[in-house]
Amino acid sequence: MKVKIQPATFAEKDIVANLMKLYQYDFTELGGEYVDVRGNFEYKYFDSYWEDKSRYPFLIQSGDQLAGFCFVNKHSLIGSTNIHAVAEFFILRYMRGKGVGISAAKEIISLFPGTWEISQTYENLGAQQFWLKVVSFLVGDNYEKVDLKDVAKVVLRFQY
Repeated sequence: MKVKIQPATFAEKDIVANLMKLYQYDFTELGGEYVDVRGNFEYKYFDSYWEDKSRYPFLIQSGDQLAGFCFVNKHSLIGSTNIHAVAEFFILRYMRGKGVGISAAKEIISLFPGTWEISQTYENLGAQQFWLKVVSFLVGDNYEKVDLKDVAKVVLRFQY
């Protein structure tokens, strides 16, 4: 199935917000997300993806179906400059394991040639496997794996 990446417009912000809730709910299995007293998850940078020119929100479609979203920014966890980073990446559960995520990730990375950083939490072993597969496909062994013990994250850094 063909994967389509499109910038999420301001009019589509509510669609991304709905997907963000599902994404954050998935993290509850890893012990990393909690709802507030009103039952909502917080993502303090959400609005900035439509306000800040160094942040890019994308919607992901597979065929004619909504499949997920991705947030890309220029914020390095390891102090690099002039990079792009996958801040958040989400594929709906029923679309997983069908190549949608890998196709979407490759297409998004190809939109921004240069240095990339993609981080995953220690607890999210599935994400670590997924991103290692994507990065290995794109650049083989030409990546750096950085262990950030202070924030319990692994960062894959590479040129594309």
